[in-house]
Amino acid sequence: MTAPNTVTAARKEAEAARADFAATLHELQTRLSPREMARNAMDVARDRGEDLAERGVEFARERPGAAAGIAAGGLALLAHRPLLRGLKSLFRRKPRKSVPPPGTVTTALTAPAHPPLTVVVGGSNPA
Repeated sequence: MTAPNTVTAARKEAEAARADFAATLHELQTRLSPREMARNAMDVARDRGEDLAERGVEFARERPGAAAGIAAGGLALLAHRPLLRGLKSLFRRKPRKSVPPPGTVTTALTAPAHPPLTVVVGGSNPA
């Protein structure tokens, strides 16, 4: 009569193993679902971002000059095109138009024409 008890015990053990396997499978399906993986990735990114921000604030408190330099460099990288345009327009040479004040009389001055230069080689000077 021990055989039915052994079979019953084996069935109960198989049922328990099946239940454990089903629970493990359900847990794996939950952990590996795209929604859960995205949620975990966001949590990790948020935690690392908070750590990075805390370290950045600590660095800025300890070395304010270096932090200002890094911030200026980052700003220059982000806004390099408008900055370059501004510098180019600042140093670009444009002809200045001089406008006389109202009521001023202006005249155009011309230099007198020079007589042509005559060079005589090997002879007497005709002058």
